[in-house]
Amino acid sequence: MARQPEIWPPLLTPFLENGEIDFDAIQGLVDFYIERGVAGLLVTGLSAEPLSMNDTERAEIVAASVRAVAGRVPIAASVFCKEGEAWPEAIARLRAIGGVDCAVLLTGHLVEEGESDERFLQCLETIIADSSGDLGLYEAPRPYKHLISDKALACAAESGRFTFLKDTCCDLARIKRRIDIVGGSRLKLMNAEVATFRASFKAGADGFCGLMANVFPDMLERAATEETDALSLLLTAGDMALEQSYPGSAKALLSENYGVGLTSFSRVLGRLTTRSVCTGLFALDEYFNRYQKTR
Repeated sequence: MARQPEIWPPLLTPFLENGEIDFDAIQGLVDFYIERGVAGLLVTGLSAEPLSMNDTERAEIVAASVRAVAGRVPIAASVFCKEGEAWPEAIARLRAIGGVDCAVLLTGHLVEEGESDERFLQCLETIIADSSGDLGLYEAPRPYKHLISDKALACAAESGRFTFLKDTCCDLARIKRRIDIVGGSRLKLMNAEVATFRASFKAGADGFCGLMANVFPDMLERAATEETDALSLLLTAGDMALEQSYPGSAKALLSENYGVGLTSFSRVLGRLTTRSVCTGLFALDEYFNRYQKTR
């Protein structure tokens, strides 16, 4: 049987129209993804709008997601430090919630922008030494994008503790080099860019964890394994349509076209998102519905 890519949606956060978290809607959202065969879920990634939440809300989102998943797929969750808190303490606080398989470190949160790679390595080594359980890395774009160096990636892979990398370098040559670095280790490389996903999977990457996984996880899997790159090219073009008013655009599509019970409200945008501002995304969905009927 041909190798299949792992698709990990970065779970959205449902909000009520008044901006409060809609915890009841998390179950339907999780079920939607699991029914489509996703390999796992990233909780409190930036698609979840975690920087608009306080520590209590983030912990509640993780706990609600764990309950909704009920052990059906693995869960990775981003780690956020409280003021004055060390990273091992923050990791322990996340693990105390229970049910999280991998504690994911946002690389741009580990060191200040402009600090040396040696400082990053020191931070990584301290976390490895003073924490427990599986860890992950996410090259999140905020507060700034810190691309992990080959040396730091090798340290993570060789430790045996890291199982997840959300790669946002958007550079196929660099991705291929990273695939070689993590080869034979427990660390799985999840590309976050649609444009390089198909080629990176063919080169040995493990899967995809990016915005498009929130709306078309099944199409991403097909794109990686089909004989031609036509579907991959279409998803790449459609990625720009999704980014229009994201994450509200994804929520609007899931609600209107798939009956997932959530509003399109986004705290980051501060508003609902209507179909009229993301018509390209809805058109892409219509195309995919017709595409599936011909297969």
